[in-house]
Amino acid sequence: RTDRDPAAQDGAAGILMKYDSRDSEALQAVTAFILRPLSPIEREGALRAVSIPGLTDIKLIDAVATFLDDPLPQTRILAINALSKIGPQAVAQAGPALLEAVHRADQPDDVKAAARKALSEIGWTAQ
Repeated sequence: RTDRDPAAQDGAAGILMKYDSRDSEALQAVTAFILRPLSPIEREGALRAVSIPGLTDIKLIDAVATFLDDPLPQTRILAINALSKIGPQAVAQAGPALLEAVHRADQPDDVKAAARKALSEIGWTAQ
């Protein structure tokens, strides 16, 4: 939390999530980190760091879902993939935002396809 270098914090977030993904203080720190303004590379690293199967922290999953509105389509896809890796609960929690991603006219086809795939993995259909 005290290192001002985002790359160092990104690495620390990954280590915290890998080894201590159930600790409430670690989850709070990682959630706060990924919600702050980050560069595209930092956002990518943060999303990879929280792609932990079975993660159940609602606030952290909500934080990942905020990336579904990222200006960069590739970051939106990374967020969708992170939710899928976390598991069905995360996809269901972000379900309304994923459905919105599928139906947005300005959404690139690859983002829509990733959202459809994630939703289909939990039995939701999005036309």
